[in-house]
Amino acid sequence: MTITRIVTWAVLALVWFAGVAHAQVGSISPGKLSAPHAAFENQCNRCHVPFGGIPQATCLGCHTALADAMAKGIGYHPSVKTQPCTTCHKEHHGRDAAVSPPPPATFDHRTAAFPADGKHQTLACDKCHPQVGASRRWVGIAVKCEGCHADRHKGTFGSACAKCHASSGWAPTIRNEKNHVTPIAGGHANLKCQDCHKSGLHLAPQQSCALCHAEKHGGTKVECSTCHTVMGWKQVTYTHDFCPCKLPGKHQTAPCLACHPAFKFNPTPFDCASCHDKERKHEPLGACSQCHSALSWKTKAFDHDRAAVGFPLAGKHLLLGCENCHTDKGKFRLPKHECQSCHAVPKHGEFGACAKCHTTAGWTPSSFDHATTRMPLTNAHAQVRCQDCHPKLVTAAFKPGACKLCHTDPHAGQFDPTKKSGGDPTLLESPVAPTHTVRAGRACIDCHTLDAWKPSTITAMNHGEMGFALNGAHATVTCVGCHRGGQFAGAPRECNQCHTDFRHHGRFGSKCADCHGETSWTPVENFDHARTGFRLDNAHAKLGCKKCHGDNGTTLVAVAAPTACQTCHAAPHGKQFGEVCTQCHSTRSFHEVPKFDHSRTAFPLELRHATLPCLQCHDAKEHPTLNRACRTCHGDPHRGANSFDCTDCHRADRWRIIRFDHDRTAYPLTGRHRVAPCSECHTNPNWTGVRGDCVTCHAFNRPRTQDHLTRVTCDDCHTTNSWRTTLLRRR
Repeated sequence: MTITRIVTWAVLALVWFAGVAHAQVGSISPGKLSAPHAAFENQCNRCHVPFGGIPQATCLGCHTALADAMAKGIGYHPSVKTQPCTTCHKEHHGRDAAVSPPPPATFDHRTAAFPADGKHQTLACDKCHPQVGASRRWVGIAVKCEGCHADRHKGTFGSACAKCHASSGWAPTIRNEKNHVTPIAGGHANLKCQDCHKSGLHLAPQQSCALCHAEKHGGTKVECSTCHTVMGWKQVTYTHDFCPCKLPGKHQTAPCLACHPAFKFNPTPFDCASCHDKERKHEPLGACSQCHSALSWKTKAFDHDRAAVGFPLAGKHLLLGCENCHTDKGKFRLPKHECQSCHAVPKHGEFGACAKCHTTAGWTPSSFDHATTRMPLTNAHAQVRCQDCHPKLVTAAFKPGACKLCHTDPHAGQFDPTKKSGGDPTLLESPVAPTHTVRAGRACIDCHTLDAWKPSTITAMNHGEMGFALNGAHATVTCVGCHRGGQFAGAPRECNQCHTDFRHHGRFGSKCADCHGETSWTPVENFDHARTGFRLDNAHAKLGCKKCHGDNGTTLVAVAAPTACQTCHAAPHGKQFGEVCTQCHSTRSFHEVPKFDHSRTAFPLELRHATLPCLQCHDAKEHPTLNRACRTCHGDPHRGANSFDCTDCHRADRWRIIRFDHDRTAYPLTGRHRVAPCSECHTNPNWTGVRGDCVTCHAFNRPRTQDHLTRVTCDDCHTTNSWRTTLLRRR
């Protein structure tokens, strides 16, 4: 068989096989397709090319979105575009098989269309890639933030979340107020983001004010920031190009619309009348600046001192407003210049023109010089109003010293210098004190001055000139204290005329000065107590009168012996030592008793008796009657059981050391009896009638045996030196 025939038969066989295969594809398929490709189950040629496999172009012909991404180099697939799709995506494994297998654990997401950085790195695949049938969707996943995250700003800031947020965390943001190009201070500081950024608007770095604020300036093209700031819409910062001096005073604080009505900024007039003519309330007087200033419309700047005016302002006229003199409203020309044109001038009688007494410095005080008259005004008179002396506003016939013309005499003529002289204008004798004289016609100034009517010039220092010197406490008494009812003539001089004798009731007469001084009523300064026969010295000199004489001074009046010590002092000794206290005591101190020589008595003090205080024995309450017996103070501890005197046994130095001489008794003490305590023999206590035989004390020492001798006495065998030494054995 030739080669040509072999090839021919082979082609015919293939054609036949292809036809048979197309007719019976179901019987030769390697397995069912997956669910996404199930529609192509009997359409092998949709993917397969005979003898060509499954070309990549066939897959991309259906998956056009992936084809576009690969063409643009987006995502993972461009990195494996040289590999056939079937390298990763397997088919004919059944309806439930996954066409796209999961990526390996080492898959680098940076090669995909969405680099999983930040917190995305910790997410599981199923958080972003949903399950679709047996497989997951690995491509076509949303890569924008809103695809997974809800927009809490509700579109206010648009869809570009990455402008403010980072994948490392939703907060804190990477953009904040510091990145805000448009200032957000002042009035903007209280706004919320959504107040300006509505539906993603106004996101450009720099925004025009007009986007949010209505333009109120009649369509001006000037940028708002030229005049306004975010600190406040009404805080205008516009600076005029011309010199600021052209906007003086209140013009600098006037609102813009006051000069630029209806937002008409150019041209603007500069003369006052253009804006203020409606405020002019007077006839035309020329330029406004003659009277007014830009500081205040009501502040007058008119120069009244100009010669053309003819009435310079001085004194209090400078404080007046124009309308005070120019009373005709709106008229300022040619006012009258006389005082009475403005001032209501009272009737002045014969005083003449106003300028004779008054000046523009003040209506009062008057400028009239009273020294040019017969009555110069000095001291308090210089402060008196004219009408006080000139009630009828005439120059009365005043003469120096005529006080009564204006002043009422409060003394009712007591000091009238003409009473004794019949009006003779010479030096006259005072009716009060023969040594006091007053000058004719000026009696008032003897006691008063022109400075003030009070106080009087009569003081404690010169009151002696009136015949009664004021000394001590009298110098502090007011005039009315003695001159009651204004009585000066015949004023009392004796003590009892002013002072009531409540204490002595006249017992000592009316010569108070014999005892009392003027410095103080007490203590009694002038009284010498030695005149009574009882001199006050030492402690007595320090006592007040009441201490002895009582509150009413009558305590000693009816006492038989007022100078006796017992009258004031209770005798603690009773009558033991008599009634002459001064034998032991002195007036320096009652307790300061000089040392008494007890040896002069029948009981000389020795040993411990010499150290005892007097009251230890001489106590009138405990020992009303004293004698020499010891029992008087010490009692009798023996209860009368013996007839001895205490001194037979005891001494004054130590009571408990007994010194009794037993040899004077019928039983002299020998041997050990000499050292035995008294109570060993004298029991209960029994000091007399004690038996002298041994058995009385030593009955218990005798042994109870049958062989003891009974026909002998104790001292036949025993001695007082030792009981156990027997004389019988020695014999």
